[in-house]
Amino acid sequence: MNRGAAVSARFTKLTLANWRNFKGVELPLGPRAFIVGPNASGKSNLLDAFRFLRDIAAPGGSLVNAVKDRRGLKHIRSLHAGRNSDIRVEAEIEIDEDPSRWTYALEISGGEGKKKPLRVESERVTHGDEVLLFRRAADEDERLLQQTYLEQSSQRLPFEPLVAVLSGIVHVHMVSQLARPEEPAKRDAPDFDLIGVSWAIDQGTAPLLIEKPELLRRREFIRQLPRLFARASQRTGRQILVSTHSEEILADRGIDPSEIVILNPSENDTNVFLGSELPELIAAAKAGVRLGPLVTSFTKPQEIEQLSLPGSTARL
Repeated sequence: MNRGAAVSARFTKLTLANWRNFKGVELPLGPRAFIVGPNASGKSNLLDAFRFLRDIAAPGGSLVNAVKDRRGLKHIRSLHAGRNSDIRVEAEIEIDEDPSRWTYALEISGGEGKKKPLRVESERVTHGDEVLLFRRAADEDERLLQQTYLEQSSQRLPFEPLVAVLSGIVHVHMVSQLARPEEPAKRDAPDFDLIGVSWAIDQGTAPLLIEKPELLRRREFIRQLPRLFARASQRTGRQILVSTHSEEILADRGIDPSEIVILNPSENDTNVFLGSELPELIAAAKAGVRLGPLVTSFTKPQEIEQLSLPGSTARL
């Protein structure tokens, strides 16, 4: 496949270990996901796992710079990591009409100065049942372990379709877009943030990450976002992952509980689970009740402590 060609792809599962707020996550994903949780629960950090892979795979990208841009492994590694503190990011990906899914898994360690430098402990790529890459630190020269095969053009040829998807991930962060002070003389100018988000949704087929879209100025536009997301997914197959606090977005009747990702912080970790694991949300959806107020009630700290999940396997 030509790396520059438009590719319809989506992440079907994300697995994390010792990544920022999360000691362990195994999260299935569909065409849309609305990530909700209280402040500092890790919504941005969860999406950053996808950006991390993009920053390695993108032209000119590298593992060293991706870690450096996040202020080193000590800022990436979970504060509550156990004895095995290696950081692991694994993504399962569905590309176009390919019946076989791709999986990329990366495990890294070190980042503690010259005594324990950053290094790749393992790296694996599979396409269906075929293993295209499996490397371990024990089998390689130490000097080669600060680079992944994602960033080496000569080594990644067998899995270029995977590289194309990871390097093409698009990220829109409304806090960054709106941080600039508004000039009085331009208050009547078109809302270019709104235009930018609309363009990002409609253009391209690579997975799209959107943070805090509720910060857009026009409330009527915010209420339409879930429908725009669904339309883009149906038209191009584009996957859209959104972090949000907005009841207006979550109140859209087209949102299924399985599309809602709820972050539940505790003293030692942030647990991640789907809205479809909560009987209350399933019952509300069947009754045609808007899910927004119910979902946001779960993200309030006092409510989260009381939140019980159905069975011991409910938390991912």
